[in-house]
Amino acid sequence: MTPARPAGRRRRTHRPAGPAGGGLARRLLLPGVMFVLLAVAAGCGDGGGSARHGDGGSARHPETPSAGASGAAAAWFAACPAPRGPATGTPKPPAVTLSCAHDGRSVPIARAYGKPTVINLWASWCGPCRQELPQIQAYARTHPDVVVLTVDTRDTEAAGLSFARAAGVRLPTLYDPKQQLLAGVHRAALPTTLLLRADGSLAYTYNSTALTADSLAALVQKELG
Repeated sequence: MTPARPAGRRRRTHRPAGPAGGGLARRLLLPGVMFVLLAVAAGCGDGGGSARHGDGGSARHPETPSAGASGAAAAWFAACPAPRGPATGTPKPPAVTLSCAHDGRSVPIARAYGKPTVINLWASWCGPCRQELPQIQAYARTHPDVVVLTVDTRDTEAAGLSFARAAGVRLPTLYDPKQQLLAGVHRAALPTTLLLRADGSLAYTYNSTALTADSLAALVQKELG
């Protein structure tokens, strides 16, 4: 048993003073820690979903990006196709202009190519993108009647080029270091794929599990005919 204290004057216990609002800070910090843990578990982002209109998830990225056409990128990536003119259909894609990895040329997204068009957004730091991008190229090789562009998003040029080389992907590629296009379609998770009609209008935004060449072909057939 613990011996009882002798009767008498009660001794005050002095606790070391802590920073003001410490308890409140801990209560506010805990949800933030839980959110980061869930985001890491989710991979490139969470809550995306696919729809013609919808909300995005949250993406993670490793470092401050850079953009521009280097000699190595120009030698590796294919030239970006030339559009026929401005998009005439609605809804139009975001009014975003990005640089082509092949030659640094400015490429507006809201343009019509006169063919069904697939625009795949990816990044070297995104695990599902690394799985999906070679499948996008496999699809492009068997569907010459469809324009296929990719957009290296919130990435460094060196990291994007390194991954593309390792994966053998040489598709026409645009740089989007500030993820303007991703934000413009109200998404934050990668990979994301946009399907445009021949008149340049945005038909569908896909933002779910990684596509295969076959599942992309089925999606294009369904949404673009």
